[in-house]
Formats: sequence, C-alpha cells, structure tokens
Amino acid sequence: MARSLTFQTGSTARWFTTSGFQASGRTYANLEIGSASGAVGVSDSGTGAFTFDNLTINSTATTNSTLTYTGSGGATATIKGDIKSNGIGNGTVPDVILIVPGGFTVQQDWRRHDHFRQ
Repeated sequence: MARSLTFQTGSTARWFTTSGFQASGRTYANLEIGSASGAVGVSDSGTGAFTFDNLTINSTATTNSTLTYTGSGGATATIKGDIKSNGIGNGTVPDVILIVPGGFTVQQDWRRHDHFRQ
C-alpha cells in the first residue's frame, strides 16, 4: 500500500542533507532545498504524487542545489505556487527536474503577479 504524507498548510520543510528526502506520496506546503552556506542535491523516485505549494532552491556562490523526482507508473506532480532559485551556483545544472509519466499540473494564479495584470 502506498503511503502519503501531507504537511500543514503554511509550514516549511527545510532540507540540508542529500539523504532521506522523499517526494513520492508527499505534499509539502513550503519546501526549501539547501542554504546559502551549503548546496545540496536531493532526489527520490516512486509511483506516488509529489505536490508542493512553494519551492525554494538555495545554492551557494559556486555550487548548485537541485531537486529531482523520477516518477514511474502513474506518478504525478502538482505545483501550487512559486519556484524560486536563490544564489548563483555554477550555472550549468537545472535546479528542478520532474519526470512524471502521469503528468504535472501547475495551479499558480498568474493574475497575482504585477506583470500579468491589465
């Protein structure tokens, strides 16, 4: 049986290590990967849905932080808010890679951004 975990709306999960990260079957409110003083690459694979409200990728001045989810079967991803990248990193690696055969959904309300308002 697939397990799922949902974090409380408005809470923040901060990830500063490469081990133990879980995306499959998880719903995060605000998810932060890495810090200005320590870049980290996290990854997971599985058949479950991966959902987050807001994602912040924090890189150092020379090293990128990354998040990769490689889904299989009907795995999906849902982005409900923003993805923000902080720090310079080395500029050669994508910050976020989502491979989800079941597709992904972006539920961002683009009207809340000034450059989309009329």
